[in-house]
Amino acid sequence: MKKIKIIIRAIVSVLLLALLGFYIFRPIVYNNQNSAKKAALPTAKPSPAPNLHSFKGVLSAITQAEIPSPVENKQNPNQDSASPAVNKVPDSYSFAIIGDTKLFESSYPDGNLGKAVASITKQNVDLVFAVGDLVFKCVNTVACEKSFTEWKSELSSLISKTYEVVGNHEQSGGELADAVWQKEFDLPTNGPAGFNKQVYSFDFQNSHFVVLDTEKPKSNMINGVQLTWLEQDLAAHKKQHTFMFFHEPAFPSNQSQDRSLYVYPKQRDALWKILVDNNVTAIINGHEHIFTRKKIGNIYQFVVGNTDAPQNVKPKPSISDYTYEGNFYAVISVSGAKMNLSLYSVDGKLINSFDFT
Repeated sequence: MKKIKIIIRAIVSVLLLALLGFYIFRPIVYNNQNSAKKAALPTAKPSPAPNLHSFKGVLSAITQAEIPSPVENKQNPNQDSASPAVNKVPDSYSFAIIGDTKLFESSYPDGNLGKAVASITKQNVDLVFAVGDLVFKCVNTVACEKSFTEWKSELSSLISKTYEVVGNHEQSGGELADAVWQKEFDLPTNGPAGFNKQVYSFDFQNSHFVVLDTEKPKSNMINGVQLTWLEQDLAAHKKQHTFMFFHEPAFPSNQSQDRSLYVYPKQRDALWKILVDNNVTAIINGHEHIFTRKKIGNIYQFVVGNTDAPQNVKPKPSISDYTYEGNFYAVISVSGAKMNLSLYSVDGKLINSFDFT
């Protein structure tokens, strides 16, 4: 009996020592675990620049120093989930371009636009630009809202990273159309007065992106208000590349010169001087329902004008360096100083690949 008491006391003593050790060392272990979790979280990004909209505006806050290492590529918990994730490789990203899509309503949801969206989604691009003439017309508020709602529904898998450009069909209703556009689209608001969500800019990776309006106050022109704003915007943003988007081409891409900014040569030349002085990389347009590529001085003009629109007449060979007819979209891939534009049919077949710097 005495031996049993001794054994019980020994067991109790061991249990008491173990319990005492747990309470002594538990805070250290707990704190170390918390420290490890905090270290694993990505560095919080700074707040986005003022006047940028809720979820796409966070792109302007992305900087080289905040790119996660290859080991830790988790999304910042403070970043909107709809924003594109930062790539592992610095200054390496891609963006898609869809051209005029105004025929989509006649074949919604199984037409050329739907095919292009499905194909682009598989490519997992970081950004998407729609270069105007999204819908057929916007002259009645209810009908216009319905058209834009269906268009956004068609782009549901991409809409959170899509940036829209005003085309002449979106301006068909004048001020009424402006009001519908501003209500329907979530875009930066850092443009000049009178062009809310129609003229804007933002940064992403090593590039600066600018959207202008060729339809207001009249077609075929980027007016003085925009030009003044553009000079100030480009002077304040010195990224490695600058991509500009507006609906009508600066220089004719087809036989018809009146479908470009050539109609007002004084304003067009003033625009071009600003682009040259600020080393703009490329301008990307729609309006002409073809694809054309042309280098003008040191600036490339890419016309990506037919994802879902009627076919235009193929231009004379002397007008452009390369031309394609059909329904298509384009993807520009950027890796440091190197760039590539790949042209795809709406069902994802590679048509042409072009490297440029």
